[in-house]
Order: sequence, then C-alpha cells, then structure tokens
Amino acid sequence: MYLERYPEFLKPEMCVLISNGYDETDFRDLEVPAIGPVPTGRQIRLVHSGLIYPVERDPRPMFRAVARLKKMGRLMADRYNCFSCSWSEDLYRKLLAERDIEDLIALEPHVPYRQALQECAQADGLLLFQAADCDMQIPAKAYEYLRIGKRFLP
Repeated sequence: MYLERYPEFLKPEMCVLISNGYDETDFRDLEVPAIGPVPTGRQIRLVHSGLIYPVERDPRPMFRAVARLKKMGRLMADRYNCFSCSWSEDLYRKLLAERDIEDLIALEPHVPYRQALQECAQADGLLLFQAADCDMQIPAKAYEYLRIGKRFLP
C-alpha cells in the first residue's frame, strides 16, 4: 500500500513487513472458561482490552448503539456491562453521561498485560475498535483475542 501511495519516495528494498501476532508463553496457564450460555442472573461482560482514543479506536459509535438499546429496554445494567481502558477519560465520561450509559460502560485504569489477558479470558465477549483509515492494519489485539478463543465484535 505504501509503495503504491508513495512511489516517488519508497522502493521495495526499503520496505519490510513486520506482522503482529502473540507470544504463546503469555498465554501459559491462562484460565479460559468454555464458551457457553451466560447463567441466568449473571451480567454479560464485554471487554475491550487496551486503550481507546477518538480517532483510530473511536468508541462513540458503540456508545450510541448502547444508548439506543438502553432506551429500547434491550440493555439493562443488571444484565450487561462493557469494560474498557481509556486514553481520553474526561471526554468519554462526558459522552457516557450525556447518553446516560455510565451504568453500562466502565472506564477502567491500565492493568498489567497478563492481568489484561486474564480479564479477556474471563469475559463473555471481546470488543475490537478499528477505524476505516486503519483497515490495512491488523492490531495485535485481534491475534490475542483469536488465541483466547472468545467471541469478539470488531
């Protein structure tokens, strides 16, 4: 893509592809419950692990969808919870309050990598934010999610 976009500046011998992936040792002894129906009475927990920010990982479309579903009576805080680490907490807290969904989406502080993997493994589903201008990239998080083996929503 970059060779096509910048032919006057780049030559094939100047480019190297470094692919994302995961390190299997990071997943050693990770407790991953089997995928199945969520027991009655327990919250369904969706997790986005890592940073979200207003451009490449913009969560606002998800916030709008969650707000719409809440207004329709399809999402209730006693049944659903979304979790995400944030980069722009002040902006997102304001947006969550404006949409009346602070009870459904929690902005959590950064946690160590291994703990983040365990939280993903314990989730009922995983969220992946990726803007259209990043479509030529596959984030490392996608590989981690696939390795964990949970359902995820891109």
